[in-house]
Amino acid sequence: MDEEKKGALVEMLVANSLPIRMMESETGSDEDDSHDFSTLKRDSLKDLKYNYAMQRLIVDYFNYDSMQVTVNDLQQSVMTALMDLANDPLVLEEFTGRKTSENSDKSNQVPPDLPVQKTVEDDGLVEVFSAKMDVLKRSWGETSSREFTIWFPWHICWGDDPSAFEMYGHTFESADQSEWRPRLEEIARGPDVSGGGYILKEIEKGNYDVWKTTISSRTPRWAMLRFKNALKILSAQLNHSAYFMKSQTRANRLGRMSGDTRGGGRWTAIQRPFGVFYVDEYVDERPYTPHWGANVYHRGGHPEVPLDYSSLIDRFDTHLPFENLRVGHEPLLHDVLVDYQQGLTETDHRRSFINFWRVIEELSLAGQGQKEVTVERALFALELVTDGDYDPIFERVANEIWEVRNTRTHETGWIHIGTEHEIVAKVLADAMIGLYLTEFVDTDGDIDRSKTRRVFKWATKSDTTREETQKALNTLNRLHDE
Repeated sequence: MDEEKKGALVEMLVANSLPIRMMESETGSDEDDSHDFSTLKRDSLKDLKYNYAMQRLIVDYFNYDSMQVTVNDLQQSVMTALMDLANDPLVLEEFTGRKTSENSDKSNQVPPDLPVQKTVEDDGLVEVFSAKMDVLKRSWGETSSREFTIWFPWHICWGDDPSAFEMYGHTFESADQSEWRPRLEEIARGPDVSGGGYILKEIEKGNYDVWKTTISSRTPRWAMLRFKNALKILSAQLNHSAYFMKSQTRANRLGRMSGDTRGGGRWTAIQRPFGVFYVDEYVDERPYTPHWGANVYHRGGHPEVPLDYSSLIDRFDTHLPFENLRVGHEPLLHDVLVDYQQGLTETDHRRSFINFWRVIEELSLAGQGQKEVTVERALFALELVTDGDYDPIFERVANEIWEVRNTRTHETGWIHIGTEHEIVAKVLADAMIGLYLTEFVDTDGDIDRSKTRRVFKWATKSDTTREETQKALNTLNRLHDE
């Protein structure tokens, strides 16, 4: 980010800091006490500006993922720096228009919480703010990481228990009851944690195996974010392996009425667990928050999902553990698995369709607006992964999809995206992901986009064009040899 943009964002934050708001209210006129209905709108706009500037600056100044913290973890520290700036006499004068007296009593000035050598007068607002951010980086760098153990009741009932799964460099494995139950009971009795008691009762009532993983982090927030993201990708991979090329929605597989998604999405119930609980390595010394905790995401639990690991291991083994993943460096296949999982767990067929279409569109590398080309490349993937053994109805409906996304959704009288489009989009998304896993993806999850794009372009040419091109290449090779 260039200095001009930084300056604008810093000014936006300072202008919307608490002392400035207080001074604005003090200088306002009290003569007219009628209701000003624009006040709420102005406050909302200030909040929007403040949150936008805060997010952008934190992302720009901090490599927060490698620091093992989240944007929310850093906000309070950044606000401290802003309060320092907002209390600077020169800044107050600039933003409020009030002249500061050269002989003002310095004893009334609040000392900065983050003192730095640079000054607004000599170096400018952005330089002082940047210096304070450097202080924060050093401070967070001196904060040691600690190991969090995270347990979660998994609603998957394995016919043959897998030993463990690897994701993001973390091991997900079954937990022993003698280990997790005393911890959960202790958390449930704790005065400062809600949710522990509910999780314990739900585990006892339902049919859950408790699994665990360990994550090194500076804060509980980053540990939980890392956990949730890793489990989301793992769930997507299990779903892709278990329901690959399946065209029956979950309701149909369970013999329910179409659209009945009780306890799960339209395609699967494998999703985020209803709750988690955790402790860090210091919990025995300090048995209170933030060294332990419990989060409930969904009340009512989740229905059991029976899976036979041996039946899906071959396809699951083609998936990647994304062990060196860093925020901002997610490979393409990782990102589309997020959309794929969202599509599987949606309860509305139109939203499912949109997510599956996004998978197809991203993996087709066709470019924005190239919907017909996108479907053409998806059908090529379907041809390859099925060896051409698929019902013609898939091709017929697939050729409608680009019209549905391009034309019909904007026409008066076009009712909705149909379930047939959703089903075919799901199968095409399966095929595209499968093709990438077997043909295009490197071991680290990256792809050679230009090479993949050339393969798609060649493969989707007409047979006549390919034959003519091949003859021309053969002629050139023969002439070269002569």
